[in-house]
Formats: sequence, structure tokens, C-alpha cells
Amino acid sequence: MCISKNFNKLFGFLDPNRILVHTKPAEVIQTYIQNKLDGEPKKCYLGPLLNSNHWQLFVICPEDNIIFWFCSLNRSPKKNIKVILEGALEGYHLLRGIKKKKPNWKNIMGHQQDNGWACGYYVMKNMFDIIDACIVERFNEIFTDTSSYEKESIDHIRQLWAQFFLQKVEEQENQEKKDLMTKQKRLKKTYI
Repeated sequence: MCISKNFNKLFGFLDPNRILVHTKPAEVIQTYIQNKLDGEPKKCYLGPLLNSNHWQLFVICPEDNIIFWFCSLNRSPKKNIKVILEGALEGYHLLRGIKKKKPNWKNIMGHQQDNGWACGYYVMKNMFDIIDACIVERFNEIFTDTSSYEKESIDHIRQLWAQFFLQKVEEQENQEKKDLMTKQKRLKKTYI
């Protein structure tokens, strides 16, 4: 969606597998985020985070020195997460020769889940809404509805994800077929 809306210069994405706080050392996660911020300059970076079996979302806006925190159970970020994200942002600023104070944290009171299983869909829906509306600031003015998402909203996100996943699988299969055909042509030329 970022590419189709030409927002890919505004939004960066952090790989949730690279920021698993319970399986990776804090320094590794911090370095990954810092390098991502420095290597691919964007206005905001979206980081879906699996924390204690609960998906949460943070949005880092490095130039504004702000971290927005989204949690569908209204939990604040744990201290270890704050240390990692603040350290990554501080490292990013030091690489740029800028001395800034600790970042400003803003907890966003968006939609709150009323069950124990939908947190991942809430994160995906928040990410979708951020990109769709091209929100790079004023998150706390936009995400004000604390009601649960309707089933239709969750189903819509499921459908979008399934379509995306199937498209990627199809692209992978097509590439593998193309690679196989190229390899067969080379082998055929070799033996002729």
C-alpha cells in the first residue's frame, strides 16, 4: 500500500523477527533499529512487537524525537523496551552528530480489544490506518475511539493479509518456475 500510494519515502517498517525482545539481546535489537533508521531515512518507522505473547505497535519518528506506543490492552511499554528504543534513537542521533534529550513517548489510546486473541489484528489494522491516512504525526488526535473493532474490521484485515500472502506465494512460485526454465535452457545449451 505504501508503494501504490507513493508513501514509501514516508514510512519504514521494522521486521518483527529482528526485534523479538525475549529471544534476542537488547544490544542486537538496538543496533538493528539504529541502523535501519540511519540507513533508510523515513519520516516514521512502524515496529510491530510481540511482547509476552501480546502484539503491540510502536512508531518511531526520529527527526521529531517521538515514539508513539499503541497497545490494544492499554499497557504501557515495559522498561526493557523503553531502554532499547531510546538507545536506538539516541544512537541514531549520535551517528548524525545531533545531541537530543530522551525521546518524547506518547501512549495512543486507540481501539481496545475485548478478547484475548485479536491483538495481532489490532496491530495490523493500526498500521493499515496509519498508512491509508498517511498519518506521520497527530496520532493522538486521530486514534481516539477506544471501542473494540467490529468483526467486519477484523475480517477485512484478515482478507487483506490473506490476499497479500497468496500474492507473495504466487510471485515466489512464478519466480521458481522462471529460474527452473532458465536453468534448463542453460543445461540444454551445455549438452548440445
